[in-house]
Amino acid sequence: MNDFRLEDDLEHLERSSSLGYLLGAFSHELNNHLTNLLLAADQAEADGNRSVVDLMVNQAQKAGAVIARLQRLGMGNLSRGGDVVDLVELCQQLKEWLRRSGGEDIGEVLIGEENVVTIASRHNLLRAFCNLARVGGGEGSPPLVVSVGVEQAPRSVWAPAGEQMSMAVVRFRRGTPVEQLNPSFKLLVDDFFAADRNADEVSLMAAWEVVRKLRGRLQLYGEEGGSELEIVVKLPLRESSS
Repeated sequence: MNDFRLEDDLEHLERSSSLGYLLGAFSHELNNHLTNLLLAADQAEADGNRSVVDLMVNQAQKAGAVIARLQRLGMGNLSRGGDVVDLVELCQQLKEWLRRSGGEDIGEVLIGEENVVTIASRHNLLRAFCNLARVGGGEGSPPLVVSVGVEQAPRSVWAPAGEQMSMAVVRFRRGTPVEQLNPSFKLLVDDFFAADRNADEVSLMAAWEVVRKLRGRLQLYGEEGGSELEIVVKLPLRESSS
């Protein structure tokens, strides 16, 4: 393990943890503008004053500017990246990072293939894996086992039946979950802001945003509300240069 590289990743992840506070500040600012806009709308309806309509337009423009800043921030923090990432090495580093950060230790890292490489932002992918490693954790939860390998997967949901491709696969497994897709993940992605979300749901959604930008796939297996689960991440393999 390269200690210098690990410390660099730790520092990056610590900086990233402040992102939530920053987004909260932007959201608070946006909410203030929208509240003023609604108040101005009420006043305009009451007295038909043109200056009040101008105030509404001004507040709407400020709100739009805040949204634009949020979009730029998101693009900067979730770039796809061009690092050559060895997923076996990354998962070994994940185990060390969780141990040193005082969180849950990974019980085991199973290696099915020695050469499992993808192209991504190494920092962002490590951040996504940290989020997934914590889903379902806590007192009394089954120990986490991470496995890395290469598997065949459908080329796409639109591809003809039987058309397969090789993909890098990382599995985060707790216990022995039932081998059926948990529909809660699709519901989470389809309407994330429809309800207040718990820590596991936020972690899943944050990880999905990273995986999605890499044209990857994320699947959740296990019974709804059960302590035994498996999260499967599938990522494109780096194309061979030969």
